[in-house]
Amino acid sequence: MNKAKIINITKYILLLPLILVAIIIFSGCGTTPFRDNPNADDVVYGNGSLAVTKGDYLYFVNGYIASDEVGDTNHEGSVTYGALYRIKLDDNGNPVEVEPEYDEDGNEIFDGSNALQNVDVLASKVAGFEDMGLYIFGDYIYYASPYNGMDSNREVLSDQVDIFRIKLDRSGSSEWLYTTDSANTEVQYSMFEINGEVCLAILDGTKLVAIKFDQNGNKQQTTVSENATSVAFFKYTTSNQTVSEFNHDLYYTRDITEEDDVSYSSGNVACKFNFATFTNTDKIFMDGTSTITFEMASTDRLFYEKQLSTSQNDTVTLYSVRDVANIGGANETRISNSYSTYNFTPSGNSTVVAYDSDNTKIILVNYPNLNSNVELYSGSATVIDVIGSYVYFTDNTNNTICRINFVEMARFVKGETSTPPEVETLSVSGETVFTGQANYVAIYGDKIYYLNTYDSGNYYLHQIDLSQYDSETSSYYDHFIGVLLEEDYETESSE
Repeated sequence: MNKAKIINITKYILLLPLILVAIIIFSGCGTTPFRDNPNADDVVYGNGSLAVTKGDYLYFVNGYIASDEVGDTNHEGSVTYGALYRIKLDDNGNPVEVEPEYDEDGNEIFDGSNALQNVDVLASKVAGFEDMGLYIFGDYIYYASPYNGMDSNREVLSDQVDIFRIKLDRSGSSEWLYTTDSANTEVQYSMFEINGEVCLAILDGTKLVAIKFDQNGNKQQTTVSENATSVAFFKYTTSNQTVSEFNHDLYYTRDITEEDDVSYSSGNVACKFNFATFTNTDKIFMDGTSTITFEMASTDRLFYEKQLSTSQNDTVTLYSVRDVANIGGANETRISNSYSTYNFTPSGNSTVVAYDSDNTKIILVNYPNLNSNVELYSGSATVIDVIGSYVYFTDNTNNTICRINFVEMARFVKGETSTPPEVETLSVSGETVFTGQANYVAIYGDKIYYLNTYDSGNYYLHQIDLSQYDSETSSYYDHFIGVLLEEDYETESSE
């Protein structure tokens, strides 16, 4: 008897066998509300990433499309690949597959039905692209999408970014919030919630924009600065995470202008904008010699690089402060010389995980009771996140997701243990993980969400379940999540 196989799925040894996934028929989508939805008080995990959960629902991007490949196709109701979906998960937080159907020759039927139970399109616009990032607040999900407008030559400006929101129950269509003036390579944005008010900060080239929705849904918007040069974005991923009063302020730098009425020939200005009061404090530091570049904000610290325009000291140095009044003062904490990228640890101190692009190493910097920095990994990598005692990263050489215990490595360096921790590979194998920006991978709880590439060059979401370890293959179980295009659903008969 002939049996069918799905070539592009079963070739990966840990993927769910015999998954049938098809394109959803979009008739009426975006207008018919969902009957079943998460509870209003369910906790949200993964804000800012490609896959966010609220209650027992996962909201995710169904693939990745580079913005310069979108063209003029990004119209509501016409997008399947790269669109915004949701799926109801089982009690273990995993997708539930549907038994495939076969034709009389034993080939699996691609008939437009779903291979996973309870999967629906939420917004039929491209949400999976360079600036992907989903946020859920209240009964809305917020997402970015390539701009669909045209210039005077009728060229689509898809490198610009639209930001939308849509209700989680799909009642009504997507609501436009903002369109950037700059290309996505010059855009950064972040969202968080303060006392029930949803805050959106956008660095649009050099224009810093603040948007806030109060508890009644009323929108405030202001341009904080027209010549911002850096912003210390606060990372907010979980809805039960309290935003400290320190993080009510958005810290940014700007160039010195004529309006500052100073004779400084160098340096810049550090400022802050308070989202709670929606007011700007234009200057918190300016000394005419220091050029500040904000890197990040933790719950109680501000991290920034500083370069002095003096012949005695032109080195770029990383600092942190707990009181912004101490920028440039005696109470700022010098951490290290400059690195290319930083991730702060959850330990509540000035320890950071840094990536040295010159030496291609991940380094633990300024760890307590250590006199030197600690090398965690050597090789081309992208740090995804620092969670608990682990640094998660993608090995860009063989495209795998890995982690290493930085606490155990510090103990080894201090002589408290005799064996260093090993790098643990979490994803399936080489040639599968879509690496690049850290938000292409989401990690929370015992789940890792990432994009897996197929022979066609398309990418689909996969979920590694760290609670499901297969001792025979020495690897974690990998679930497929998504809706395939027919070109990715090739079948053949075999004995």
